[in-house]
Amino acid sequence: PTVIVEFGSYDGGDGVYYKKLFPDAEVYSLEADADRFEVVRANGEIFGLNTYNYAVCEYDGEIEFYSVEDPNVMDHTLKTGSSGSINQRTTLYKNMFPHLKEREGYKVPCTRLDSFCKSQGLKNIDFLHVDVEGAEHRVIQGFGELRPKLVWMETYLGKDYYGENAYVTEDLHQSMTSIGYAVVESTPADTLYKYQQ
Repeated sequence: PTVIVEFGSYDGGDGVYYKKLFPDAEVYSLEADADRFEVVRANGEIFGLNTYNYAVCEYDGEIEFYSVEDPNVMDHTLKTGSSGSINQRTTLYKNMFPHLKEREGYKVPCTRLDSFCKSQGLKNIDFLHVDVEGAEHRVIQGFGELRPKLVWMETYLGKDYYGENAYVTEDLHQSMTSIGYAVVESTPADTLYKYQQ
């Protein structure tokens, strides 16, 4: 691969992993959470990642974002956990993880994937990693005519965890199939799609 894009990045760890695997690739790591992005930016400077503070959805502009305080993270001054989202968590989610405290929503910059690629002069993406806590269907809506060759996507945190604005897993698969993707591999949590050219 020559172009790899991953989001939500949390700390840039996935981007660093991809950069080590494919040192000649350009790796783009996007994170919506303002606090977490500072960690992503710092790691990006060390490891050669291209880092950006965006949520990714179906439009360009600003969107409400809900970060989480997590007392179990190692950096107790930052406290933001790994599960920030443009969706608010359901009662079921909060009961499953009572140690997490969802913060009040705040505005963050957002972008469509095709708009982001256009701004960076990217014609295509070889590998796309999507982990946006129940908003994966909104990322797909922002593909436009863009078709990343491989898409590794979280596909289990739907409406039960993130409410009515989240996806239904079967609908997510149908959306990907309808624009030319086939499932290559799946785990209980994630799915790897390949574009059928």
